[in-house]
Amino acid sequence: MHRRQATRYVPDRNRFKRRAYFSFLARAQQNGGCVVFDNNFRPKLWPDLQLAQSVYLEALAASHTAMITLDDHQAVFELASLDEALDHARSLSVPEVVIKRGASATLVRQEHAIEWLSVPTLSVEQVIDTTAAGDSFAAGYLSCRFCDTSAEIAARFGNTLAAKVIQHRGALIPMEALHDLIARSSH
Repeated sequence: MHRRQATRYVPDRNRFKRRAYFSFLARAQQNGGCVVFDNNFRPKLWPDLQLAQSVYLEALAASHTAMITLDDHQAVFELASLDEALDHARSLSVPEVVIKRGASATLVRQEHAIEWLSVPTLSVEQVIDTTAAGDSFAAGYLSCRFCDTSAEIAARFGNTLAAKVIQHRGALIPMEALHDLIARSSH
């Protein structure tokens, strides 16, 4: 997965902006860029569910990695169960799919594998603020993957970073809270 550039796509409802952005993504890919899609669904931002589904499918088709929050995936594609959501995610043409499920194990599928790799999350005694949990996981996961670390180790690191972040207020935590994580990652 080693790439020099990464682009994180946030869908836009405006058709003309979307065309321009997908054109940009195609050029980035041609130049060795890696496109990461984070599903982050907010229903109020869409005029209707069909448009959201269409744009999400287009964005997923243009991506190398899908960072999927299970609840958002189920909401945008109207999937009632975990099995339906996993089957739908398995059907996507994305080479690497990561499914974040809150406190439940993170699921990873690479190169269209049939089975999901299950990576446990860490138990946290005192959760203070989960606002930045998903973005923290993504930062940890992608930083590892862009350094050619395996998806399993990357998911473990992402889970560990997210577990640290949710024990503090906001997205920025004190550097001393990361010292042990930084020390472990340098070995």
